[in-house]
Amino acid sequence: MASSLGADQNDRNSSGILSLFSLKGKTAIVSGGTGGIGLAIVEVLADAGANVAILYHKNSKEAIESARIIEQRYGVKSKFKGLVYSESRSIY
Repeated sequence: MASSLGADQNDRNSSGILSLFSLKGKTAIVSGGTGGIGLAIVEVLADAGANVAILYHKNSKEAIESARIIEQRYGVKSKFKGLVYSESRSIY
C-alpha cells in the first residue's frame, strides 16, 4: 500500500491548521479512500477526529488494512464498504 499511512504519527503537525477544527463525533464518507488522494483525505479527516467510512470498488484487502491502520493511528472508528457504482442498490 503506497500511501501516507506509513508516516509516523509524530510527523503530523497537531499544532497546525487542523488544531483549529474538530470533527470529533462526526462521520465522513470517502469514496476511493483506500489509496492516493482518497486515502490522504481519510487521514486528514481522521486526524481532525472524524470517524470514517471508506468506500472501495475493487480491493477489499486494501480497504480492510486501511481501516485497521486508521483506527489504530488516529483512535477513530473506521469502516469499509464495497460498492458497484453502476448498481444503485449497492449504495443503500
